[in-house]
Amino acid sequence: FIELSLYHPKYGYYAKGPRLGKEGDFYTNAHIRIFGKILAHFFANFLRENGFFQILEIGAGEGFIARDILNEFSQIYPELYKKTSYYLTEVSPNFKKIQRRTLSPHFSKITWIDSLNQFQINGIIFSNELFDSLPVNLVEKTQTGWKEVFVDFKADRFRLVRRTPSSPAILTYLEKLNISPPLHHKVEVNLKAIDILQDISSSLREGILIIFDYGFETEVFLEPRFREGTLLAYKNHQTFSNILESPGERDITSHVNFTAFKKYGEELGFRNLFFSNQAEFLFRILENYGEKLSFQPTESLSLKSLIQPEGLGGTMKVLIQSKLPLTKEQALAKLFN
Repeated sequence: FIELSLYHPKYGYYAKGPRLGKEGDFYTNAHIRIFGKILAHFFANFLRENGFFQILEIGAGEGFIARDILNEFSQIYPELYKKTSYYLTEVSPNFKKIQRRTLSPHFSKITWIDSLNQFQINGIIFSNELFDSLPVNLVEKTQTGWKEVFVDFKADRFRLVRRTPSSPAILTYLEKLNISPPLHHKVEVNLKAIDILQDISSSLREGILIIFDYGFETEVFLEPRFREGTLLAYKNHQTFSNILESPGERDITSHVNFTAFKKYGEELGFRNLFFSNQAEFLFRILENYGEKLSFQPTESLSLKSLIQPEGLGGTMKVLIQSKLPLTKEQALAKLFN
């Protein structure tokens, strides 16, 4: 239901064209231009320290972050800009068209790739609000064990029904994360996220993975406030708890379980290097590279949007996972701390 509502080629939410930004249904880091500008300095120092020249952005949306990173590279790090290749993955044809327009000044640096399985990189792979928009399985703890919550259609309306879980991978996920909530507590299981993490692991020979997304570690999902899970629909900057209404007309999201990324990532050869909120991540960059950053008055206001605890600064989390030899990982820690 979620996949069709969001990604159906004709009737899905993302197929109808983006409704993002302050005038749309929601906005993200990508709509605050200073975000890519700050990120560029962390990326540049990491790439130069390790002799890497590749960046891959997964699910690049309208291409705004890529544009702002490459703008800063071209102005502050011209030699690195000449050597750097920037790769994008994007499933939405509409977003691909917008990306081509957005990134036209840097077109020679850009390559779109269709499959991570067929591509390998030494450098940086990152995503911004990718995993919270993936289809998920919803399960509920009952007196007879776990039941999966499905969407049924009857009497001209959608409704929720409970059945035996559709895949053993769901139960494996719940066991691996030691998820044991109270009775009638619902939890999302994001198997698609794990599939993508596996693809990323195959693609990243050496370097780091950075995930920006809304979410928590496992124990938070078991709190009473998330008894019904975290699934929400968005329209005109308003949230709706009933995701069954108006399919294809609203965005649907669920919070990311970062414990899953940590545990599955370790099995795939990643080391968990950093996990915190976005404010702390950005403060560390500013402490290390602030002398290279110059902000206009309007940009200083934008910075507040990125670091305010009640906004993106507190609710957006950042996970950095490493595939680096220990000496290079130590160098990264030095750069970042």
